[in-house]
Amino acid sequence: MKKQGSLYLKIVFGVLGLSLVLMLVLQQVLPTAQRTKTEAAVYYEVGDGISTSGFVVRSEEYVTTPSSLFVLAKNEGEWVGAGQMLATTYRDTDSQTKQAEIDSLTRELERLQYAYDYSSTNADSAALEKDIQAQITELSVSLARHDIPAVNTSSEQLKTYILRRYTDASDAAALWNRITVLQEKLDSLTGSAKSSASALAAPTSGYFSSAMDGFEQQLTPELLDGCTLQDYERISELTPSLPENALCKLITSNTWYYLTVAETSAMEGYKVGSHLDVRFSYDIDEALSMQISYLGPDEGGKCVLVLKCDTYVSSTIMQRKQSAQIIFNSYAGLRVPKSALYFNDGKPGVYVLEGARAAWKSVELIRDNGETYLVKLDKSDTNNLWPGDEIIITDEKLYAGKVVVHK
Repeated sequence: MKKQGSLYLKIVFGVLGLSLVLMLVLQQVLPTAQRTKTEAAVYYEVGDGISTSGFVVRSEEYVTTPSSLFVLAKNEGEWVGAGQMLATTYRDTDSQTKQAEIDSLTRELERLQYAYDYSSTNADSAALEKDIQAQITELSVSLARHDIPAVNTSSEQLKTYILRRYTDASDAAALWNRITVLQEKLDSLTGSAKSSASALAAPTSGYFSSAMDGFEQQLTPELLDGCTLQDYERISELTPSLPENALCKLITSNTWYYLTVAETSAMEGYKVGSHLDVRFSYDIDEALSMQISYLGPDEGGKCVLVLKCDTYVSSTIMQRKQSAQIIFNSYAGLRVPKSALYFNDGKPGVYVLEGARAAWKSVELIRDNGETYLVKLDKSDTNNLWPGDEIIITDEKLYAGKVVVHK
């Protein structure tokens, strides 16, 4: 009994001692846990610049037609060579209706002929299934972009693939009979429609667009050289003027311009020929490098600025008055909260969480962003700060190797 009592006391005192140790540890750890959090170092880009609005200016020509009945033959933004067909025009509504039926019959015949020529093999079936999946994906992308011409093209191709995929040899006779009937009907319609339709050819080469705003012949590159603030105000007050018989327009040059007004002080150090990065509000994911083609004199603290670009012309066809951000200087690095910055021997750095301990990482400050700093991303050494490192933010005193419990 005496031995059992002694063992019992040892167990009790052991539990009490362990509890005391845990209490002491928790007293040291819990305050840190309550006030400590981490934030991942993330790659970040920022720039100094100005926000502005202005006008997209291009070399554009109207294409006119005496007929109000037509079907366009080109897609928005498509490059067209001189002499290529832009549209089919019709004498009357009856001829237009016939042509629409001819086009429909032609597409159906192409699908049926494609299916009729089908030879059922496993390899062909597998390939067709891949084509169907790819076409569905392409159709989804076109729908998301509201690209109607591309939607129509993808839909037609998808119908063709599906018809061929699910047609076998037993369908051949029925398919051929259908092809024969449709071909006879198409021949009859084509013969009667020849004299009532005519092709409209492009008078010059350029990017095709059916989107006309009435400023094509008013906002021209010739207006830009020597443009003053007074000229800019007149341009801002222009009213659209579109010819009644305008069918479409052709953008005849790869070079396009952005006309705007900037603070003269912001343009110090820049001249004609200098390059600036410009980010527009429309759907171009990257900043465009544009060259200054004209920089007007100071007029009460402001000046006219004309930028030019030789890329993305087909993406700007639908744009006229646009807001933009002109970027003078770009900076890139890792974003660090100001509250996480420490100085050791006068050198800035942060503590990051490695396992359960704090590790020191020196940083090189690039820019003050207000509540954060931008620091250099140096991948030459794994001991430097890297994207994804968990930066410790706490009111507690930190040192390398300190055990940290964070939220």
